[in-house]
Amino acid sequence: MVYVIQLQARPTPGAEQIKNAGGYFRVLVRLIKAGQVNLSKELKSLSKRY
Repeated sequence: MVYVIQLQARPTPGAEQIKNAGGYFRVLVRLIKAGQVNLSKELKSLSKRY
């Protein structure tokens, strides 16, 4: 959930801001379960941006 909040608070330049954090979180969980998102890689990328 912290990942979603960080993305909502500081969107990537040029990216649309997250309007519904709960919906984004649910989709993210589904993608992780399906193996389509590597959460470890995403968290490392997020930590490098800040």
